[in-house]
Amino acid sequence: MTQAVSAGFAHRALLGFSLTFVALGIAPVDRQSWFVENIMVLLVVAALWCKRTRPALSRSAWCATLLFLFIHQVGAHYSYPEVPYNAWLLNVFSLDLNGLMGWERNQYDRFVHLTYGLLLSVPIRELSQQMGMNPRYVSLIAWNLIMSTSAVYELMEWFGGAYLGDHGADVVGAQDDFWDAQKDMALAGVGAMLTLGFMKKPEPGPVS
Repeated sequence: MTQAVSAGFAHRALLGFSLTFVALGIAPVDRQSWFVENIMVLLVVAALWCKRTRPALSRSAWCATLLFLFIHQVGAHYSYPEVPYNAWLLNVFSLDLNGLMGWERNQYDRFVHLTYGLLLSVPIRELSQQMGMNPRYVSLIAWNLIMSTSAVYELMEWFGGAYLGDHGADVVGAQDDFWDAQKDMALAGVGAMLTLGFMKKPEPGPVS
């Protein structure tokens, strides 16, 4: 079983993310889209805050969770289809990634779905272990949870796209890709498989 972080680490981590949240919440490209994108973030951070005095997750799980939330905040600030990652790469490394890969759409949303699986499979697997689930199956359970929550998110995008009027296209971020939802879920699943495949297998508990 992994060792949980101290309450002091949890406080510092949440404070650091709060400062990032406030900074990226200043003058976002679209305030309504920013708010919608952050509903789930606020729920996750609230849950972490409630557990801050008795944190259950390891340092790796905390770092993975907060890194994913930061990556998401960048997308929420700029609006996912408008994140200027290619311009950043051109300015810093003189690398035209979109041109090199032949991409015609903004791929930042794809990157975030991939990191959802890569990063959040770590805390999800830890929580599965702590709930007493069979150690032989915690990785499979974590992978299934990544896939099911990805599906729920796509359903939420569909609802937002259908009922948020002019802001619906920004929430969905499909960019005219007919298979956008399926590709997003597939990337999350692949990311989770990569992470879970490299994580140490948990030790089975004593047989009663």
